[in-house]
Parts: sequence; structure tokens; C-alpha cells
Amino acid sequence: MMTQTVQTTSMIDHVIEVVKTQVRKRTARWLEYEEGARYHRCQIASGQALRNLEAIKTVSGSEIYRHSFRR
Repeated sequence: MMTQTVQTTSMIDHVIEVVKTQVRKRTARWLEYEEGARYHRCQIASGQALRNLEAIKTVSGSEIYRHSFRR
């Protein structure tokens, strides 16, 4: 009987370790995705800010920019 108890405990420990490993892998993939998505959003926002700055430099661009504040 003692052998079965030890074997069952080690089997449960093994299952717990497998679950922990899988959770870590999925969490790592999710974090990588979120980091990539955040980087992409920052790139889009900085590009838009540069376009807005260039638009302000021109007269027609400043008109467009002024109208956007009225909304």
C-alpha cells in the first residue's frame, strides 16, 4: 500500500507540473501578443502625430486641424 501512495503522489505532482508549464507557455504567448499589439498601436499613433505636425505647417493643413477641434 505504501508504494501506491507514493506513486499516486508523484503522479499528481507530475500532472500539476505539466499544468503549470502549459499555463506559463500560454501566458508568455499572450504577453508577447499584447506587447506586439501595443508596439503597433504606438507606431500608428506616432505616424499620425507626425502627419498632423506636417499638416499644421501648411496653411490648408492648419485649416483642417482647426476644424477638427470644433467637433
